[in-house]
Amino acid sequence: MTSTVLSEVIAFTAFIVLLSISLVYFTLHQAAIAISTDKAILRDVAEYTATSLTNLISLTNSSKESSMFLMKILSIPQDVNGKGYFITLKNNTGIWMVVVYYSESMKEEAKLWNSRSINVLSEDDNLTQYGVKLLSEIPSGLMKPVVWCWKKNGTIFVGLGKVSE
Repeated sequence: MTSTVLSEVIAFTAFIVLLSISLVYFTLHQAAIAISTDKAILRDVAEYTATSLTNLISLTNSSKESSMFLMKILSIPQDVNGKGYFITLKNNTGIWMVVVYYSESMKEEAKLWNSRSINVLSEDDNLTQYGVKLLSEIPSGLMKPVVWCWKKNGTIFVGLGKVSE
C-alpha cells in the first residue's frame, strides 16, 4: 500500500512541476510577443511621423515661395497596448530623427530625409498665427497632434505641435 501512495505522490508532484514549467513558458512567450508587438507599433508611428514631416519638407523645398506654412494632422494610435507614449525630435550628429518611446528601453527611431537643411523650433517659439501650439513632445492621446513645416525667407523650420483651439 505504501508504494502505491508514494508513486501517486511522486506522479502528482511531477504533474505540478510540469504544469508550473508550462505556465512559466507560456507567460514568457506571451511577454515576448507583447514586446515585439509594441516595438512594431512604435516603429510604425515613428516612420509615419518621419514620412509626414519629410513630405512637408519636400513640398516646402520644391516651392518657389520664400515664405509658407504647411502642417499635417497626425493619425496615430491613442496608446500602445494600453501604454502611453511620446513622439519627439532628436538631433543625432547632424541628422534629425523622430523618436517614439514609452520607456528608456522601449523606443524606436526613424530618420528624417533632407534633415541637414532644416531647423527645429522648440515650444518657446510662437506659431499661433498659423493655429499651431508648438510642443517639444507629442504625448499619445493628444487631440489633433500635428507636424509642421515653415519656410521663412528661404529658411526651413519644422517641429511638432497641436492644433490651437
